[in-house]
This record gives sequence, structure tokens and C-alpha cells, in this order.
Amino acid sequence: MTAQLTFVKITHTDVDQLLTIAKATFLDSYAAQNTKQNMDDYIQSNITKPHLEKQIANDHSEFYFIKWEEQTIGYIKLNEGPAQTELQESDSIEIERIYVYSNQQSKGFGAIIIDYCKRIALNKNLQSIWLGVWDQNPRAIQFYERMGFTIFDEHVFVFGDQQQTDIMMRYD
Repeated sequence: MTAQLTFVKITHTDVDQLLTIAKATFLDSYAAQNTKQNMDDYIQSNITKPHLEKQIANDHSEFYFIKWEEQTIGYIKLNEGPAQTELQESDSIEIERIYVYSNQQSKGFGAIIIDYCKRIALNKNLQSIWLGVWDQNPRAIQFYERMGFTIFDEHVFVFGDQQQTDIMMRYD
């Protein structure tokens, strides 16, 4: 199957739709490996309408809906400069979030999404793309390696009462 994806930039008028997708895909991705309390706490403090409105308003961040056959199947969030969560390099872009509904995964969309992010970085004359991925997600790590990313560091991500490790990967 040849996947035809479109990417639609998210604006403040889309915050309710983004909130719905962000909650659903986050639960879809992590609920099975984490406690309900940690999931609920994270969502209540990080995936809220005011929190997303503030992020959308940040001039150094961009959100895009991922659409397939007119259906929204996920979203991405990209950060530049001071909006980056770690490096804050002026010549790099961070892929902070790539979330696709689980029933839409394994259809070849991942490579198209990464290629889209690479094109954005190229159009902005940025030298590298980086991201963090949970060390308990070997499938994602292997995917990013196939896409040309290499591991360059790791950091601790506090998730409720747990300290989890994110592997940091870069594409130059």
C-alpha cells in the first residue's frame, strides 16, 4: 500500500481536536506499561487545554495533524531554539511528539512522517533533528535507527512516581 499522508498545521482554533487526539494517543501508547495513577496525573498536568494553547502559541513550536484519507490519525510537535526540551541548539529541530493511533500503525506511515520532519528541517536550513524515545520502546528505537538516527545520549524522564529513561537520538 502506498500511504498518502497530508500534514495540516494546527492553530489555536484546533485545540479541542488536538486535546482529544493527544489524550487518546498518549493513553494508547503508554497505559499498558504504566500505572493508572501515573497516567492520570500526567494527563491532568500536561495534556490540558490551557497547556496545549500555550504550546500552540509558542512561536518556536509547530504542531501538525497527520491525515490519511481525510481522517486524522495522529499529530506531531516540532520545537526549535528555546522551545526544545533539552539541547536548545539554534541549528537543530526537536521532534518532541509523534503520536499515531495504534490501529493506524504498521502501515508505512512512520517513514513518511519522519521524511516530512526532515523536509521541514531542510527548508529551515537546520543541521540536525533530534528526539527522545523511551528506552522501553525497542521497536521505536529500531525504527529511528533505520531512519538514520543515532543514539547520542539519554536523560531521565520523571513520570509520576517513576524515573524512566529516554534515549536521545539525532539525525544529521
